[in-house]
Amino acid sequence: MHSRDEIGQLAGAFNEMTRQLAEQRERLVQTERVAAWRELARRLAHELKNPLFPLQLTVENLQRARRTNLRQFDEVFFESTATLRAELENLKAIVTRFSDFAKMPAPEFEPVDLNESVRGVVKLFEPQLCAVGRPPITPELYLEENLAHPQADPILLRRALENLVSILSMPCMPAGL
Repeated sequence: MHSRDEIGQLAGAFNEMTRQLAEQRERLVQTERVAAWRELARRLAHELKNPLFPLQLTVENLQRARRTNLRQFDEVFFESTATLRAELENLKAIVTRFSDFAKMPAPEFEPVDLNESVRGVVKLFEPQLCAVGRPPITPELYLEENLAHPQADPILLRRALENLVSILSMPCMPAGL
């Protein structure tokens, strides 16, 4: 039964506003879902790009070493394959974390040797820092040797350090690009 008096009109207006609010809420939820997926895709792309840069440079260094310096090729080969294996393991870890995303695993805290983490990441990027055809970058580490080992997730810490070093080791772009 529909009333046409003021109370009926008020009830109709209230019902219409309630319907509109429900529609707006559903659109907002959908927009938030799309934004979350875009952010997830952006982060995944970023995480996957970081190991690809050292992989590419390592392969290029191998190719250059093979063409130009046959005597040192074995040394470059063994260093490069170690780098390739480490970065492939890093990619596997990223893919595993992505597949575990639904579980939202908590960071796994353990005592971490910060100096060793920094040294490992710098060693990983050394071939890229000294790549033929680029101005060489000589890393200088000033580390405090008696640091306490803080509780941290070693994989997340390493990823953060790799992100920093990869940004610092990128070739400079000419102004205006």
